[in-house]
Amino acid sequence: MKAEIKKGDVVQAKNVLAEQTQMIQHERESCQNELVAAEPAVKDAEKALQSVSNKDIISLRSYKNPSYVVKLVFDAVLLLMNRPVRPGAPSSLPTTVVCNAWS
Repeated sequence: MKAEIKKGDVVQAKNVLAEQTQMIQHERESCQNELVAAEPAVKDAEKALQSVSNKDIISLRSYKNPSYVVKLVFDAVLLLMNRPVRPGAPSSLPTTVVCNAWS
């Protein structure tokens, strides 16, 4: 009797794991497709990033109060160049976003 219960538990666990494996495989394929689709844009961005010089960065840092969008793009460029980003004060964030690229 105990062996049958254990066997039932094992079969149930095996079925759950098979479902999870299938879901993970589907998610992996989806992520892989998104990665392939994004790769050309990443290569273009890397190419454009190579055209940014230290002079450009120094020039941008000389602005006393650049707009939020300029700060955001500048931070992204610094991150891509593996350079340090200075944390901004929470008050520097806008209360409304001019253009929401995620919607």
